[in-house]
Amino acid sequence: MNAFLGEYVRRYLVTDEDGSSSYSHRDYYSDFYRTLSWVPKAPALLSMVASAYILQDILKSSSKRTKMTNQIMLGLSMADIGYALAHFIGTWAVVKGQVWGSMGTITTCEIQGYMHLSFFHTGGFFNAALAVTYVLMVRFRWRDEDFRKYKIHWLLLLLPLLLGNLIAIPNIPQENYNYTGQWL
Repeated sequence: MNAFLGEYVRRYLVTDEDGSSSYSHRDYYSDFYRTLSWVPKAPALLSMVASAYILQDILKSSSKRTKMTNQIMLGLSMADIGYALAHFIGTWAVVKGQVWGSMGTITTCEIQGYMHLSFFHTGGFFNAALAVTYVLMVRFRWRDEDFRKYKIHWLLLLLPLLLGNLIAIPNIPQENYNYTGQWL
C-alpha cells in the first residue's frame, strides 16, 4: 500500500523543493485528472434522479405533503439535488483553460463553489432536523399536530436553509471559492 501511495504522491501531487505540496505544478490535463473529472458525474446523476423521485412521490399526494417528516425530506432532497448538480457540473464551471474540460468563467466557478458549500451544509442541517423530528416523535410521542402547536414546524424547515446560506454567503466577498485554483 505504501508503494502505491508513494507513486501516487510522486505522480499526481508534485512537491516543491521544500517538500510541500503545490497546486501550480500539477498537470491537470493528464489522463488521471481527465478520469477524475468524469468520476463524480455518474453518482451525482444517480443522486439527482433518486432525490427527484422522492420529491415527486411526496408532492403528488396531499396526505404525504402534510407530514412533518416528508416536509423535511422535501428540503433534504432539494438540497441533495443542488449539491449533486454542483458535482455533476464538475470541471465545466472552472475558468476555461485551467483544467481539462473547463469552459467556465470566474463567475461560474464562484457560483458552483457557492452551490457546493451552501447545499452541502443545508443538506446536513436538514438531516439534523430530521433526526430531531424522529427523536420528538419516537421518544416523546409527538404527532404532526404537535409540531404546529409548539411552532417548531417552521424552525425545523427554515433553520437549515438559513444556516446553510449563512455559512456560504460570507465566503463570496472573501473570494474563498477556488482561490487556489484547486478544483477537487
